[in-house]
Amino acid sequence: MNPRDMQLTPRARLREVIRGKARVVGSRTSIGRDDLGLTPGMVSPWEVRELVGLRYGDPPIDEARYDRERTLSKDAALLARLMVSGLLPRLGPNGGGPRSDEATVRRPRVVSAPVDPLDTAEAIERIVSWLEQGSGGTVFFVHPHALNLAARKVRLRSDLEAAKLVLPDGIGVRIACAILGVSLPANVNGTDLVPELLVELAARRIPIALAGGGPGVAERAAAAWSERTPLDVRATVDGFQTEDRYRELAERMEEQAPCVVFLAFGTPIQERLAIKHFAERQGVVVLTVGGLFDFAAGDKPRAPMAWRELGLEWVWRLRHEPRRLAKRYLLGNPEFLARASWQRIRG
Repeated sequence: MNPRDMQLTPRARLREVIRGKARVVGSRTSIGRDDLGLTPGMVSPWEVRELVGLRYGDPPIDEARYDRERTLSKDAALLARLMVSGLLPRLGPNGGGPRSDEATVRRPRVVSAPVDPLDTAEAIERIVSWLEQGSGGTVFFVHPHALNLAARKVRLRSDLEAAKLVLPDGIGVRIACAILGVSLPANVNGTDLVPELLVELAARRIPIALAGGGPGVAERAAAAWSERTPLDVRATVDGFQTEDRYRELAERMEEQAPCVVFLAFGTPIQERLAIKHFAERQGVVVLTVGGLFDFAAGDKPRAPMAWRELGLEWVWRLRHEPRRLAKRYLLGNPEFLARASWQRIRG
């Protein structure tokens, strides 16, 4: 079910909880109550994710999963996260609402690049529509580090301008948008979007290719994905090849279009490769996904959902890779918010 289309039912009342007819943390989706037999609640476990813009997954299924693993301490922790999440910058009304016409969506400029105010489901709809039409496209995810680099590097800024979709990734971009008075419907990152996109690609029998990461990482990531979804993987290439090798991959995939290529090289290399070798290929959609292969292959742990719900995934990553990420986060995040504030002052 598309989370964007899910309408929450009214909250259960305190007297219903006292009488045992409802729970403090329970179901607020009618499907969950009717089809899965879940107990109504004052708060849905799905609401915390909704507040911070993690608009993906299937709300009734998420509620059922939480119900199976419920404990008193988990309920208390979820309520605490809900209170903290309520202090974060608000998203657009109704998460931005459905949009069917691409031309009606304004692309606000955030620090150094235009950003598409879409949620995960809308972005996937765009990608699938390009594939069905036989056209290509480039999809980039931007976080504060990428936008800081684009502010200093003309080529990266030009590559971001040329992309068909530039999606907002992370709590930092959301805070910057609040400073700028821009409404975002969701936090859209590749780690959450790609698994849902893969389901759509498998259903349509659209082939994929993976390029980037250390030796064997792309291959292991593809194998891990294929265990959950029956994928047609045409190529896996590591990130230590010549540029001619990636051009050959682009040519090969164009011959097998429509198809999707995932590039995992880090910014700005992945954006440059995408624009230079893939952007003009008919029927080839390319997504730049940074360190996603490492997460998919199990080489690096991803932050638990509780950390993500609080907008603290960056803290988790800093904790696990302090030497590599300290400068990016401890210096880069304040720099990024300063740039956003200066943009607001300049109007």
